[in-house]
Amino acid sequence: MTFNESAEKAFWVYVRLGPGRSIEKAREAILSDRESYGFARVPSQRTFYGWSSRYHWEDRLRELMEEASEKTKEAMAEKEKERNVRHIKEAQALQTTGLKGLQSVDPCEMGADPSVRAIVEGVRMERLVAGDATRRTEVGPTGERPAFAPLSNEELEMLTWEASDRSRDAEEEDGNGQER
Repeated sequence: MTFNESAEKAFWVYVRLGPGRSIEKAREAILSDRESYGFARVPSQRTFYGWSSRYHWEDRLRELMEEASEKTKEAMAEKEKERNVRHIKEAQALQTTGLKGLQSVDPCEMGADPSVRAIVEGVRMERLVAGDATRRTEVGPTGERPAFAPLSNEELEMLTWEASDRSRDAEEEDGNGQER
């Protein structure tokens, strides 16, 4: 197959027309503004069909579409990976917040519940991101279930903000070359 500059220009006009493209529309587009497309004169429709056949426009278009689809899939997978890493950091920060709260509780007082729930929610979030089970559906040998109450919206919001702040602080430390 020899290279034909005019056929190549016409092919890219054809490609840029998008899903509703046709050889007729490509020729009409060039006909409407031939100079901006680099044509001294507009070839006949028959010539366009000949170029399409000779230079395998449909096959080339299919390859371009497959390549674009693959790049889109790769970009989406990368975004998902970044999101999962961010969520894991936030879940770990939530667990750290809960542990610190638990360590600051006087053993004689019963104020550990929010801290324990923060740890549980952090673990649940981390397992969810990893694709692991997030809740037990079975009961213990005596029929008991864990006694953790779900976090209220206010508690979860407060802990999430704190976890996000800690996650950002950790990222800033990592960015400054300091070890965690």
